[in-house]
Amino acid sequence: MESASKLDRLRLVITENLRVQRGGAEHVPYIDVTSALNDVKARQNHAIFARRGCGKTLLLHHSKKELNEDVKTIYLNCEDFKTHSFPNVLIEILDAVFGELQSNLSGWFGKKKKSRNIIGEIRSQLNELRKQADERVEDVREAIITETNDGVGMKTLFPGVVEGGFEANDLQKKEVEKSYKKSDDKLQELNIWLPRLKKQIQEFFMLSTSVKAVFISN
Repeated sequence: MESASKLDRLRLVITENLRVQRGGAEHVPYIDVTSALNDVKARQNHAIFARRGCGKTLLLHHSKKELNEDVKTIYLNCEDFKTHSFPNVLIEILDAVFGELQSNLSGWFGKKKKSRNIIGEIRSQLNELRKQADERVEDVREAIITETNDGVGMKTLFPGVVEGGFEANDLQKKEVEKSYKKSDDKLQELNIWLPRLKKQIQEFFMLSTSVKAVFISN
């Protein structure tokens, strides 16, 4: 009976840890048979790929325990966004990242008002973009008014004397209407905003004295 009970407990542990999720890797060690654990801690962009169940998420969870104090981690589960439309999915992921930073402002970055304002402004801009339609097409009509002076014939005989061939008509106004379609979309606005967003992020980290980098994993 005792061996059966131990086997049941072992099966339970294995079942619970087949797929590592957020908050479920505290007691599961990562066995590094290569240099993956050391490499993933480098301050670079990383692409980790392998077949399902190989331990990719476990590697990320375990590596954050060995990071320096000035490097923090944010974990996003991109499964939450898989049904979102494009480009809304980009906005939702960005907002989730800055939402995590905002929730950890006091603990990670201190209580500087400027830091709160930058994160608040970024999230406000993302919220405005989220509300907009993915693509907008507008009919634009413009009126162009021109003035003409038809029927005027004047010639100069010699200095100071001017002879009119026929009388000048009153100035006539002609109105021309032009119609066209104007289209824009969220992706275009995101691309335009990107350089300014980078500057906001740089300014945000320059204000920090304790955190120098943030890893975003999913």
